[in-house]
Amino acid sequence: MGWIVTTTLLLGVQRLAPNFWDPLGDPVPLCILDPEAPLPVRRISPRAWRGLPSVGPTRALALADALWCGGAVGPEGINLTEITGIGALTAERILKSSASGSILWPSDWLPRSPPGKRGTSGVHLWKGAPMFPSPENLPVDSLPAPRVGFPEDLDVDRMDEVIAVALAEDRGAGDITSEGLLSKETRARARLVARDPGVLAGLGVFARTFELCDPHVECTLGAQDGERVEPGQELAVCVGTATGLLLAERTALNLLQRMSGIATQTARFVEAVAGQARILDTRKTTPGLRALEKYAVRCGGGENHRFGLFDEAMIKENHLALADCDLEQALERLRREVGAGVRITAEASDEEEACAAVRGGADVILLDNFSPEGLLELCPLLRQQALDLGRKVELEASGGIRLETVAAFAATGVERLSVGALTHSVRALDLSLYLEPLSPEPEAG
Repeated sequence: MGWIVTTTLLLGVQRLAPNFWDPLGDPVPLCILDPEAPLPVRRISPRAWRGLPSVGPTRALALADALWCGGAVGPEGINLTEITGIGALTAERILKSSASGSILWPSDWLPRSPPGKRGTSGVHLWKGAPMFPSPENLPVDSLPAPRVGFPEDLDVDRMDEVIAVALAEDRGAGDITSEGLLSKETRARARLVARDPGVLAGLGVFARTFELCDPHVECTLGAQDGERVEPGQELAVCVGTATGLLLAERTALNLLQRMSGIATQTARFVEAVAGQARILDTRKTTPGLRALEKYAVRCGGGENHRFGLFDEAMIKENHLALADCDLEQALERLRREVGAGVRITAEASDEEEACAAVRGGADVILLDNFSPEGLLELCPLLRQQALDLGRKVELEASGGIRLETVAAFAATGVERLSVGALTHSVRALDLSLYLEPLSPEPEAG
């Protein structure tokens, strides 16, 4: 079998001939293609990383460069932490994802340690026996798995970016009250206590905020994300300088209370549908906090919809108004552009649009602002139409879904319910932080 290797950097929307372009349609630093195969078989793409928002396309491209162009390759293989933008935590997450099969590596790179090097698998890829890809060993269903289940830990770099902005906004030129009253050597203890019942999310963000304000602070967590808590329950204790604790207090509480409010609200929706449908979030998130808020949804048992405009496609009425084509034509055009590995959702406001979405090959049909009664009539028709065409389709309801009505929507037969209220109008979980002074340690002698 012959292989063609091209090392030209492809920018913007430049395209090769159809048979020499990957089915996911991404500009990439280097492609490995089988010219005899009916479909290209390049095995890595930034779009394959959609389940890892902390990695993103920039880091994915850097990794692709290293895999195919030899960057960061040492005697133990590729050290992921030497690739621009990838730290140890992200490297571990990448390899966990590859172990679960959600990342396809190029032909002969294996996510494991070389012989005799046990313990290095946390950050290394090893060049092993060739495993040449072919159309036969590509996954049958090329769409990414649903982002559901308890989430991976938040990326520390992303946390630090969010926290740093919030702290700078609060601190300004300095905490004039604490600095005017307290010595820098004064130490204190902060106890985090729940005042309302709910589901926790963001304890890692909470602790990290204190660490950024006092590098020597000691935080002991008495609970974990996803855990249900009760009023009066002690959730964490932090010991450090009084000025550091006071500087971190409001930012830490703001983020934790909001994230826990989202997790609590999501859990209520998940309980209300009793397994009849999946609860998804939307892009109606607080600017700058999307990664944290979508993490919180997963802590509450919900599922993440697309993270942004880059990882999944969604055709809405505004697209059709500007694209000068109908929905069926738009779907066919978009599929040619993004390939089979990108999930496409089509918004439909009536039966005619919904049927056009099935004919056009949408992976998900978002039935917007339908009543439960209307969905009960329409869902069987759409499923039969998809069956007749030999297509798989998921049905999603959105618009006007409240906690009091979500069970009725779930009983209509849709698989997915997207609920903006999980993030855009959530009530923060009531938590309090109590500070108390510590007696100075006696001097030796």
